[in-house]
Amino acid sequence: MFSFYNRGSTLLNFLCTVLPVLLALLACTSPFLLNQADPKVKINVRNVHMKRYSSSSTPSNKKESTMMKLYRYHYPYRYPPKGDIALIDFDINADLTSVFNWNVKELFVYLVYEFETPKQKFNQVVVWDDIITSKQDAHIKGKNVESEYLVTALDNKLRGISGNLTLYWDIIPNTGLLFQKSKGSITVPLQKEQ
Repeated sequence: MFSFYNRGSTLLNFLCTVLPVLLALLACTSPFLLNQADPKVKINVRNVHMKRYSSSSTPSNKKESTMMKLYRYHYPYRYPPKGDIALIDFDINADLTSVFNWNVKELFVYLVYEFETPKQKFNQVVVWDDIITSKQDAHIKGKNVESEYLVTALDNKLRGISGNLTLYWDIIPNTGLLFQKSKGSITVPLQKEQ
């Protein structure tokens, strides 16, 4: 009656029609599940290390040595710009387990320092990040964590600036749209000119 090719073609056409419809319906349920999530986030700033960088700067302690290495890494050319750089030490306790549901593949979690300078009204600098791939790893705890990235400004002037440290996370789904959420903002003033 029907050949193997006809039966295979019918099955493939059926799957190619039904599967996208099912995926679209599943993707539509994700926003409702994410609105029910109630993550708990607590951030505490331990210390802010400031340094005025110039090409002739020499580190006076281990923290400044780390700052100089990071700065030279981000500005690999021979004469990096002179300016203020900051490194933030913090405690973090974030329980993001409620964010995970059947459609969450992973979370990209990052701590952002947001501030304003006279030349630039809105600045965001990522100071720490992590990738969470399972619900079991979604409770982030850290004491005296050193930021992975330096805080710098386009005009190289940070002293006396006050900003907010906020935890953001991007939700990478199995199917559907990406979502970004944030919680746990804390004000962090940088040192004034000495």
